[in-house]
Amino acid sequence: MKKYYSSLDTLRAIAILSVIFYHTIPHIFPGGFLGVNLFFVLSGYLMTATIIMELFSTKDFDFKRFYQKRLRRIYPPLLLLLGTLSVFVLLTNSVDPAEFFKDSLASLLGVNNQWQLVNQVSYFDQFKSLYLLKHLWSLSIELQFYIFYPLFLVNIFFMQDKKKIVKIQRILILVTLFSILVMSFLFFYTDINFTYYSTLSRLSAFTIGGMFFIKSGTRKDKQNIAYPFKVGLCLLALFTFTLTLTDHSVLTYNGGMFTFSMISGFLIFFIVESKKINTFLNIPLLTFIGKRSYDMYLFYLPTILIFEHYSGWDGKNPYLVTLLLTCLIMAIGHLSYHLTQKISRKDILFSTIIISSLIFLLFFLSKMGGFTTKPNKLPKTNDSSYLSSSSSKEESHNSSSTEETTEENMETQPKELFFVGDSVLLGTKDYLNDLFKEDKIEINAEVGRQLYEVKQTIDSHPTSENLVYVLSTGNNGLVSKEEIESIIESIDDHSVYLITTAVPRSWKTATNNVLKETVKDHNNVHLIDWEEKVLSNPDNNWFDGDDIHLNQEGAKVYGELIQSSLNKK
Repeated sequence: MKKYYSSLDTLRAIAILSVIFYHTIPHIFPGGFLGVNLFFVLSGYLMTATIIMELFSTKDFDFKRFYQKRLRRIYPPLLLLLGTLSVFVLLTNSVDPAEFFKDSLASLLGVNNQWQLVNQVSYFDQFKSLYLLKHLWSLSIELQFYIFYPLFLVNIFFMQDKKKIVKIQRILILVTLFSILVMSFLFFYTDINFTYYSTLSRLSAFTIGGMFFIKSGTRKDKQNIAYPFKVGLCLLALFTFTLTLTDHSVLTYNGGMFTFSMISGFLIFFIVESKKINTFLNIPLLTFIGKRSYDMYLFYLPTILIFEHYSGWDGKNPYLVTLLLTCLIMAIGHLSYHLTQKISRKDILFSTIIISSLIFLLFFLSKMGGFTTKPNKLPKTNDSSYLSSSSSKEESHNSSSTEETTEENMETQPKELFFVGDSVLLGTKDYLNDLFKEDKIEINAEVGRQLYEVKQTIDSHPTSENLVYVLSTGNNGLVSKEEIESIIESIDDHSVYLITTAVPRSWKTATNNVLKETVKDHNNVHLIDWEEKVLSNPDNNWFDGDDIHLNQEGAKVYGELIQSSLNKK
């Protein structure tokens, strides 16, 4: 294996772009999070190559040089990120500084994934707080791999007298199988976040990369005319996975990630084995991105979160926003790369000009209403602080909050209602109980609830002939057509009311479109259009400072909108 394959930078570019698109256009790339798996497989392949080749050429391994090289690449950009964000946190007061510095320390020590598990941080809870370092869980797993993997391989190498490569390959296969079983076990018997963040469940991606390096080293026929065709199939398969898999489906954690990693391993193998493929995939723009993919990865999530924080982007013009944000992340990554790895005053100046221009353009478009109708300001408080907003009494109410109550005068028989939702619904629980005191009502709402948890709640709830479901979905993330259809199918012919979301987040527009399409497709499904209610009252004072959670007046309006919608049937 030669020292450098530029086509592998193309794969790095595909990985980072997939991750960015997962956050900006999740309705198109729900499986974009798998880009991290591609990074892991690449790391496993290259680290195994580095270690094995040195062991065979020198019969020894220089641990000091290995770790120094990794540290020089990883920590300067990481320190730049943490330093930049520290200034942002201290100047804007948007995040609790104490919490941010704890997160920073965990990231520096390479234990960010365990830290998030201990603090019960969900990767899928999109607005619980402005969590700027949530994405560094994967860097911590990389660091843990870099620390222990050389020790593991070197010990195996010197323990074996004969057939060292064969022994190493067999052990890597066993470790891979173990990791796959761990992921499946954790998915079914623990929390999904534990499965997602666990080092053991992610280990298989690295060892698969190592297995494919061993495979390339033991092959006798180095060229194969079918390789270009196979590469095309692999790229198509990876693309299909990013379009179809979701971050919480059973398939993803029970074969999906493994299959994606195996295809990635085959792709790397074919590229390294064929000079023609390596030349063909040497695409200048993608190799440019790939060389800066680590720096881009460090800065991508803070960039997106800060943009959403100040623009209140709710999914309007998603492709334009994705293009601008991707260009901005590229420019920031380029600047970081030259500040920490390859000093070039010309490139630093150029990057600074591009970053400034893109920020100005984004700010201008935001002010012109290009992203949303209202700016968003996140509070410093935790999501749970909103849960008591509906329990206290309000002395006076805005007249607009009572208009829905006069629409229905008919007295109906008591209803049997089952509400399922998240913290938005939970904040209105007391008021809903008061509004529907003549009915049989049950409210099951939790902070940060995801759509797959809504289905689990419904499936485990006893049903009855006249039960009516009211679902508050889409506040914590994208609602896909497949997921909502699965819920409707499990409910059978019961009446279902879907409440649209008004959260100023990137998934709002796509989610509400899915909910409206679902209503059109089913006679037993009805819409409670909270988004329309909010947009038609632009001067409302219904939110508790974040344009998401409701104050007392907002809880009253929300409840009365639900009541009037149910009475119209």
